[in-house]
Amino acid sequence: MKAATTKPADVVILSATGFFLGPLVYYGHEKAWEYLAGESVANAAPAGEIALLPAPA
Repeated sequence: MKAATTKPADVVILSATGFFLGPLVYYGHEKAWEYLAGESVANAAPAGEIALLPAPA
């Protein structure tokens, strides 16, 4: 069975694509989520303080 890509340049391009497109897709997803959620998320009550357990002795 032959590998999908055998040239090093192809491998570098495919790997680099994720590094450049990944953050853009993430940012776009977050902005879309904020836009579609509207005011409901912005007006939501903030979470209360977290009650931590005491440190073991």
